[in-house]
Amino acid sequence: MKKLLLAAFSFVHLGLLAQNYVDIFRVNLNSSPQNNFKNDTSTTRLNELLVDLNVPIKLSPNAAIITGLIYDGIQVKLFPNQGYTSLSGYTLKAGITGKLNEKWAGTWVLLPKVAANKFNAWSSDIFQMGSMAFLKYNKKDNFNYRMGVYANSDLFGTLLVPILGLYYLSPNQKFETTMMIPFSADVNYKLSSLFHVGVAFNAQIRTFFLAGVASENTDAYVTKSTNELFAYARFNCGKNFILQARIGESLGRHYRVFDSDDKVSLALPALYFGDKRKQLNSDFSNGLIFQFSILYRINLPR
Repeated sequence: MKKLLLAAFSFVHLGLLAQNYVDIFRVNLNSSPQNNFKNDTSTTRLNELLVDLNVPIKLSPNAAIITGLIYDGIQVKLFPNQGYTSLSGYTLKAGITGKLNEKWAGTWVLLPKVAANKFNAWSSDIFQMGSMAFLKYNKKDNFNYRMGVYANSDLFGTLLVPILGLYYLSPNQKFETTMMIPFSADVNYKLSSLFHVGVAFNAQIRTFFLAGVASENTDAYVTKSTNELFAYARFNCGKNFILQARIGESLGRHYRVFDSDDKVSLALPALYFGDKRKQLNSDFSNGLIFQFSILYRINLPR
């Protein structure tokens, strides 16, 4: 079974991934302790759960179908005078990746999603459609570049994100860098075959439909926007299982609630065009983040 998975992921590696490994299954548990609301004495903790599953299907020696599922769960206070709100998102991954020639590979993935606080309140607003497409150039076995674009029909309007990425592994296989700017960056160093240390950056923009939170008679949505900087330690448990502990700080974090009719013309990273929206809640402060992760990783042949 493992050999079949390794063969399948070798083809996904042609286009989807920059690094020389694939995480088949990943679980992240995040907790941010008491965070203060602005201009209020109330506080909120922030708990998050992320589950990410990848399952490829081989089509030919040079192509594979990409499938998978992402679950994103959040518990947070959106208003200082209200209780906690639970937000959930389910994203399906469906696409194709393939080798174009000896140096170039391409990937295209559809990312349909439902995201809301309640799924018994069915509305077209709980549905979003995303897509990612990019090309990868293999300069060497241990060094490659990527360029592409991500688009999503978020509840505030269309989000469009250009992507630039690279992967580098030093000849002694101790120093490793993986970047997908502006979404993520990771630099780590192998102290031993079992133990790595590193720093990482993650950025996210997500929207969730809200029913009965801002007002019983008004539908709304929340925009999650955060930048997170971490230091971490990673422990390899045998060949495939990895445990990872991170401590970090949020930068420019907010969970802002808007009326469902409030939209923007177009959104780019850190830029919202035609933004005349009225925020319905108060921001809370940045704060420490503690993250614990479990991964099942397969190393790919070089």
